Amino acid sequence: MGGEFLPEFQEGTYTVNLQSVPGTSLEESTRIARECEGALLEIPEVVSVSRRTGRAELDEHAEGVQTSELDIRIDMQDKLSTGWFAWLMRSIPGLHDWGVEQRGRGHEELLGEIRERVTRIPGVQVNIGQPISHRLDHVLSGVRAQVVLKVFGQDLQVLREVSQDVYDSISDIDRVVDLQLEPQVEVSQVRIQVRRDEAMRVGLAPGDLAPLLETAYRGRVVSQIVDGEMFHDLVVWYDEGARNSPERIQETILDTPSGRRVSLGQVARVVDTSGPNTIYREQVERRVVVQCNVAGRDLSRVVRDIEGRLVPFKERLGRLGAGYRLELSGQYRAQQEATWRLAWLGGLSVVAILLLLKQCLGACTSFVGLFPLLAGAGEVGKEILHPLAVVVFGGMISTTLLDQLVTPALYWRMGRRRLVS
Repeated sequence: MGGEFLPEFQEGTYTVNLQSVPGTSLEESTRIARECEGALLEIPEVVSVSRRTGRAELDEHAEGVQTSELDIRIDMQDKLSTGWFAWLMRSIPGLHDWGVEQRGRGHEELLGEIRERVTRIPGVQVNIGQPISHRLDHVLSGVRAQVVLKVFGQDLQVLREVSQDVYDSISDIDRVVDLQLEPQVEVSQVRIQVRRDEAMRVGLAPGDLAPLLETAYRGRVVSQIVDGEMFHDLVVWYDEGARNSPERIQETILDTPSGRRVSLGQVARVVDTSGPNTIYREQVERRVVVQCNVAGRDLSRVVRDIEGRLVPFKERLGRLGAGYRLELSGQYRAQQEATWRLAWLGGLSVVAILLLLKQCLGACTSFVGLFPLLAGAGEVGKEILHPLAVVVFGGMISTTLLDQLVTPALYWRMGRRRLVS
């Protein structure tokens, strides 16, 4: 029969995430998003499209300007027929179709057209869903997708290679849509490597360079400007030309403890190199994500097909040593955990019901209820309740013993004689 963790929602709003190559400018990202907006507004059911490009650095989910998120509001209402008969049909469960003149397109059909139009745009990775569904997926796995494959390890190059192979391996599985590989590219960076001997010779420890360079190239808040009821930080740092040129960076003048002033090039090496655009971590471990959604097929069967393709990659990562692993997350994992939880809770419930049918769990429920009063000897407000609890508790113990031991023995002793006679 297949299985799903969550039912298919019909929220009346769709969310489209566009992911361009890291390093894409704001102007290019805006152009791509506007092209997508135009394609979506051509769909008859689409009422409006709103967009957000990038997220602020201090946002909980900070993203670069290469990322855009579009919210699509749709109108899928039926065109109702007039007359008392149509109204009567719509009010009877199961006969709604008899009271409408024209039915709107279904959820699957409309979602398919949205996906078909958006995926025409070249150079972007697309993830389509709905606001509540996306947030639930994000709560479950940290990624807004139904199926999430996380490759963990220390070497970023290994993670990139394995995740790319996983992406290629599952790309042809039936009904897998919105397949994305977390972008991992090399971007230009300026790296400063401290020459320890030269730095120590002029009285500078490697750690002393950090606050000096932070002011120059990252900025430091030195004051605040009051503008009516708003406060703005006053940040001091070098101009853009001085921040981006390795030659200019080497000319940065540093103050030493002895009062001598030296250039940065005398105590450090400034290298124009490249590095990863982003390093994502989960539980302190580096990871790269492959994600996808499922359309027109139950989640369980699709995940079983994916698991079959993952076997060689798990073996490959296992040979690399501890710390390297491939983890399947998302709705399917939540479904497995929920199924296991329901299984043992169901078994526990059956045992509890059986015990409820026995008197001992009752003559036990009372014990649990009276225990706080028994343990509260000398506490304020329990001067009357504590002695009462001792008497009742003792009575229940004696009653239980009499009922379970003495009463059967008396029946055996006295009833046997009557039966024989």
